[in-house]
Formats: sequence, structure tokens, C-alpha cells
Amino acid sequence: MYKEHHLLEQPVALLTSIFANTNRDPKKKREPYKIDDFFLFQATEERNIPSSTYGAAAMELVKNNQFPFWALFVYKDLRSAANGPAPSLLCYSSDDVMVLAPSIRNGDLFGMIIVQESAYGEVRLLQSPCGKKIKVSVPRYSGKFFAEENASMHIL
Repeated sequence: MYKEHHLLEQPVALLTSIFANTNRDPKKKREPYKIDDFFLFQATEERNIPSSTYGAAAMELVKNNQFPFWALFVYKDLRSAANGPAPSLLCYSSDDVMVLAPSIRNGDLFGMIIVQESAYGEVRLLQSPCGKKIKVSVPRYSGKFFAEENASMHIL
């Protein structure tokens, strides 16, 4: 039922975003409104909101001034998802790769992967805020930046 409503609301959401952007004060709101901002019936699984564990880890890193500036493209989604306590191991990161709320299983590093294009297909030495180090092989992705939760990288 909601899927049908979501399909029907898309033209209205588009017009609403156009109207909102024409009346937006760029000094107060720098980012333009997106069509997604006006969806009421979009299914939860279709939204790009990370899980609360990743959000809590990111907010703890922000609080400690350890969240990298290049990863700010996912900040808004992570902030809205933050709920509950942060995990004991917040992340592994380098200059262009970050894995939030990491865990190791079967020779792979799992978590929310946030990566810049410069790291695609490369080997990186990642370090946690507490000093633990791990070497990984970064998969190839598309786009200048990439973020995916519950993803993995092979540990070398």
C-alpha cells in the first residue's frame, strides 16, 4: 500500500522541492532541498539512513575531533541515525578510508566503509583511535566518494 503512495507522491515531492528551493535563503540554508526531503511514504528500507551503531560511532569521533573532513558527505545521515551507546572500537581509518564500528570475521574487516576515490583498488594501513593497526585491500567502487554499511574489506 505505501509503495503505491510513494509512487504517487513523487511528482508532488518534486514540485515541492522546486518551490522550496526558489524560496530558500542561501545564507540560512546552504544546501538545496532534495526531492527525498519531501517523501512521506518512502519505505524505510529504501532510505539511505545508516544504522544507529554507525551513527553513534561517528558522533563519538566528531565529539573527539577525529572525524575526517573528507567524510562529511555522510555526516547528516550518520547524525540522524545516531542512537544509543558508541561501540568500543569506533573505527579504523587512514587519510582516505574509514571503517566505522569495525569487526573482524573470517579474514575480512566489516563495518560501514567510507572511502575516497584515491583509495580504490589500493592497499591501506588503517589505524584505530586507540592505536591498533590493520592492513586492508580496498575494493574498487565508482564515484569520487563511496559509503556503504555492512560492507567488508579483505585483511592482508
